[in-house]
Amino acid sequence: MRRGLEGRRSPMGDHGPVDLVIFDCDGVLVDSEPIVSRVLADRMRQLGIQITDQECASAFAGLDQAAAARLIADRLGSAVPPGWFDALTVAVDAALRAQVAPVPGILPVLSSFGSPSAWRRTGGPRRSR
Repeated sequence: MRRGLEGRRSPMGDHGPVDLVIFDCDGVLVDSEPIVSRVLADRMRQLGIQITDQECASAFAGLDQAAAARLIADRLGSAVPPGWFDALTVAVDAALRAQVAPVPGILPVLSSFGSPSAWRRTGGPRRSR
């Protein structure tokens, strides 16, 4: 069995060199969920919805925009105002640019690979820069 970082056994076994490593971004390379939840909760409070950052994280994590819009409309008692999600996206992008940081310990792991690596984020290429 091949040895990985710090002499540990590799869970991949002895299958030769690794040609490519692909990472899921959120929670592996960075943790954007707390930032997104804070911005979403703040924007919901601006609509008059009483919600804490933690309640927001629990209720909205992993939801797509349509599902989030239904939940927000239920709490608001009416449809989400036109343009609200566009403004939310701008605010989230700004917060991520200013606040997102690598998960502790990931940079040495990434620099230890001799293989090409790739990563993916569900927000698309524009939000992944």
